[in-house]
Amino acid sequence: MVAVGLTTQGQDGRPDSLLPKLQAIRAAGADAAEIALYDLDVVAGGRPLERQFARVLEIASEFALRYSVHGPIASNPWDLRHREIHEAVAAAHLTMAGRLGAGIYVQHSGRTVHATGPELAALRAQERDFLRRLGDLAGRMGVTVVVENLFGERPGDLTQLPHEVAEQVAEVDHPHVRVLIDFSHAYQEATRRGVDAWASVRQAAPLTAHLHVHDSFGRTATMLGHTRSETVAFGMGDLHLPPGWGDIPWEMLFGELRFLPGTIANVELPARYAEHAPEVVAQVRAMVGLGR
Repeated sequence: MVAVGLTTQGQDGRPDSLLPKLQAIRAAGADAAEIALYDLDVVAGGRPLERQFARVLEIASEFALRYSVHGPIASNPWDLRHREIHEAVAAAHLTMAGRLGAGIYVQHSGRTVHATGPELAALRAQERDFLRRLGDLAGRMGVTVVVENLFGERPGDLTQLPHEVAEQVAEVDHPHVRVLIDFSHAYQEATRRGVDAWASVRQAAPLTAHLHVHDSFGRTATMLGHTRSETVAFGMGDLHLPPGWGDIPWEMLFGELRFLPGTIANVELPARYAEHAPEVVAQVRAMVGLGR
């Protein structure tokens, strides 16, 4: 573990909006920032918008932070219908990650609904081909692609736990493709399936180069509150709570897990919890054993 980071937040699309976000991340005492390029209008129809991205480069250069880049949330290697645009959009964002000097590019793993065994095997094979091509580009850009585990919410949803992502990454066998463990996503998906989340995480750890840290109760969102605060009160869904607000056993996990050298613990903290950012950064730094 080399750093604790925070993710940039906000969805107005303006490159200039990155400046106050990075200022806030630095003020919170973080060592790293995960730039949510999916929140910025820097790609259109799979093509880079160079003038827009130039401003992002200019702003990022003002800060002495380790950067990672989160690619599009909707990116899905199992979506064969839109395969070409998925690849073009991922390549555009990954190239930008390299130009930003980011060491890590976050790619979501595949998900679908109601696939048979042979269909699922074909989708996983397609994902491996996609990751090999992305890995080749990442190698040219000096970036490592990390594949993030997701979660399902409805009957018939199919997605991958951390150990299943690790199986894909091991079979891809590319030096620039590794695993990203999202602990809360793993908790929710494992609870939905009735399996042990932390056993899956343990299996994936040796191939893991990046972490997403946020808390929850591992409950599928089978109901929603009238307000976001009510949903938090019921403890349902992907809450992105500050660590300690949910019941993920952080001390146990960080006490026993070992990841690849250079791993960053990035806290995906929503803007509604921004006031807690300094204490969260200090807390996570202590949990992962990083001094100042």
